[in-house]
Formats: sequence, structure tokens, C-alpha cells
Amino acid sequence: MALNTKDIKRRKKSISNIGQIAKAMEIVSVTKMRRSQAIALATRPYTKEAMEILKTISQRTDPAFSYFLEQRPEQKIAVLLISADKGLCGGLNSNIFRKTEELLTKYPSSAVDFVVIGKKGAQWCERKKLNVIKSFFSFGDYVDFKETLPVSEFIIDVFRAREYDAVWAVYTNFLSALKQETTAKLILPLKEEGLKEIIAAIVPVYGRFANTNYGGSTSIVVEVEPPKEPPKEFKWEFEYKFEPDIKVILDDLLYNLTQVEIYYVILESNASEHSARRLAMKNASDNAENIITDLNLLYNKARQAAITQEISEIAAGSGEL
Repeated sequence: MALNTKDIKRRKKSISNIGQIAKAMEIVSVTKMRRSQAIALATRPYTKEAMEILKTISQRTDPAFSYFLEQRPEQKIAVLLISADKGLCGGLNSNIFRKTEELLTKYPSSAVDFVVIGKKGAQWCERKKLNVIKSFFSFGDYVDFKETLPVSEFIIDVFRAREYDAVWAVYTNFLSALKQETTAKLILPLKEEGLKEIIAAIVPVYGRFANTNYGGSTSIVVEVEPPKEPPKEFKWEFEYKFEPDIKVILDDLLYNLTQVEIYYVILESNASEHSARRLAMKNASDNAENIITDLNLLYNKARQAAITQEISEIAAGSGEL
């Protein structure tokens, strides 16, 4: 017999088990995705206002007053690489590494050091023989602001010590449950252009998540059409006055706002990871169902061929008698 029914049944059972595992992982990922999305979306309004404050200060303050604003020749660079601790999330990690390689083309490899979040990023840096100065693992499925403080404090401290002239972040920006965008953003020093990009990424111009009044819920959907003409930027006719000391106040304020900025990119990466994993597991379970359907047809053909062969053998035997 050309087709073995026992082998087909064994393969069907194996694929069915894999499909059940993928389906269970999809259900778990859906729960984690919804909660992580709710946290990320609820944080967006506050983060947007914080970035607006950062942008306004960077526009109207002399960079000499704070090391956060000081612009230096980029001779030594630190990259905050945010990846996943686990796999099975589609092309999420691969896209992050591809974006990182694009960033590395701008600088000599000897001029770039990495601060890594996630085991997959650490393993990739080890394979590529890139210098990792600090690694952070196992943040968990839902990230709290206090958990991210060691990351932000380490980055701010090395920048304040002038060990690095700029700090970039490579992360995945959450756009929707089906779409995530890998992004490379300049975190330090604070520049108006970079802050504008982050603000634009926090709240999309149109689409499901264009509504800024999230209130911690993902169920509110407001469709906003893209503006036909770009709004005119309002010009503020005032200057900041600080008491008792501009440097002390600025350093403290910008320190806290930079912590919020780093917390935001970690939240976005976390929500994107769960969304990508849910989609990957859904595709895996759907593919398992399609393969089982094809194996059922193959099994029926094999069984029919076996029956036909047996009838032919019986008929031939009776004719000889």
C-alpha cells in the first residue's frame, strides 16, 4: 500500500497536540495582551504631557543649564536594546535586531555599547560580539514604574558622568493588536526633534487609538480623520524664571521626566510583545487545523485504496477457484 494509515493517524495526533498547545498559549497571550495594552494606553496621556513639557523646556532653555540638554559630538554611544525574554512571538525580536543593525551603520562598532533588556537581546549581542555594559531580565508580564527605575537610573548616571555622548533606544511601538512598529529613538540628550517624534508616536493621528482620553480602557474607539492641513504651531512669548536655582530645578525635573520617557518605551515594548505572541500562536493553531484537514483527506484516500485493493484481491482469488 502506497499510503500508510497508521503513520497518518500518528501524525494527526502529533499535530493535534501541537495545535492544542498553541491554542492554549494564544488564550493566555490574549489575557496578557489586553492587560498590558490597558496599562500602556492608560499611561499615554500622562507621558504625552510629560514629553510636551520636555519639548517646551528644550526649546526655551539654554543647554548649558543642564547636562540633559547638553549637545556633544557623538563619539561614544549607548543603546538601550529592548527585546523579549522568550521566543514564540513571530518576527518581533528579528525586527528589533534588524533595526539595531541599521543604527549601527551610523557609528563604528567600537563606539557603541549596549544596555539590554530581555534574554533574546543579550543572546543576540553575544553572537554578534557586541559590548554589553548592563543587562536586565525577567521584568514580568506587567511592568511597574518602580521596576524600571534601575534601568533609567543607570542610563542617566552613565550619561551624566559623560561616559556617553548620546543614548538611543531601540524598541517596538504598539500601534494595534495586529501591528507593531520597531523604532529607534534618541533618548539623551533631549532634543526638540526627537521629542516631537516620540510625542507623535504616543498618540497616532488617526485610527483606533487616536483618542487621547483612554482612561485605562481599550474599549473606547474613536475614528479621527487625518487633518487636511497641518495645524499652525503656537509661539509662546515668555521665558522661564526659576527659583532658587535654575540648574538644580532643571536637573531634578528633567531627571524625573526622562525616567517617565524610559518607562514609556518599556511599556510599549511589553504590550507589543504580548500582541505579537498572540498573533503568532493564532497563526500556529490555524495552521495546525489546516494540516489536520489535509491529513483527514489523505487518510480517507489511503483507507479507500486499502479497501479497493482488498476487494480486488478477493475477486481475483474467487475467479481462480
